[in-house]
Amino acid sequence: MKKKDIEKILKAWFYKKKKRFISNKNLFDEGVIDSFEVIDFISYVEEKFKIKFKSHEFQNPKFIIIKNIINLIEKKISV
Repeated sequence: MKKKDIEKILKAWFYKKKKRFISNKNLFDEGVIDSFEVIDFISYVEEKFKIKFKSHEFQNPKFIIIKNIINLIEKKISV
């Protein structure tokens, strides 16, 4: 799966929630999502891509930047 395809799937969550999609900035710092919404987002991503994140992955401050999430998803689905 290409990065653009992954991005399109992630955008769907943001559009459904009426949230801004920012690919290169921290979603917490930008006020796009809060700690409760990130749980919903992680669940969505895990379900859509049939993957599981390890706790250290989503606790990393760089995790909540879309371009980093896309890279991580790409690695997980190509294994």
